[in-house]
Formats: sequence, structure tokens, C-alpha cells
Amino acid sequence: MEISYNKRKFLNSVSNTVKFRKKIRLFDFRKEKFRRKFR
Repeated sequence: MEISYNKRKFLNSVSNTVKFRKKIRLFDFRKEKFRRKFR
């Protein structure tokens, strides 16, 4: 019981980290696009 709970918690945190990274990547991509536009 305890192990599965910890595992679930771990997987949840990993998925959150992945989402966060994707968000940051998307933001960087937009910034790059914006920069190229006004160069």
C-alpha cells in the first residue's frame, strides 16, 4: 500500500515536471519567434 502510494506520488511529480518543461520550451520558442520578427 505504502509503496504504491509513493510510486503514484513519484509518477505524478514526474508528469508535472514534464508539463512544466514543455511550457518553458513553448515560451522560449515564442520568444525566439518574436526576436526573429523584429531583428
